[in-house]
Amino acid sequence: MALYSRLIADQSHTTDVVYALILHYPAGVTVKTLMQENAEFLKNPNSVLAAIGLLSQEEKIREEKSTGHAHHLDSIRVYPITKDNP
Repeated sequence: MALYSRLIADQSHTTDVVYALILHYPAGVTVKTLMQENAEFLKNPNSVLAAIGLLSQEEKIREEKSTGHAHHLDSIRVYPITKDNP
């Protein structure tokens, strides 16, 4: 049970960090760029993708997926949902 609680706490922290970083990109950002420019904070792509999924479900960010990219993290672009960018 302690391990599960630890994983939830770690993911919660990652989600908070991802959301704070996405707010710095009002025009949107790909997941690959987000991770490259913030490598000191975002190390695990699976945790970042899980955080993005959660934030999208909570309607804090908008997520767009596309195809035809060389890198799979380039296919996901995220935008913060703000009063200026609904």
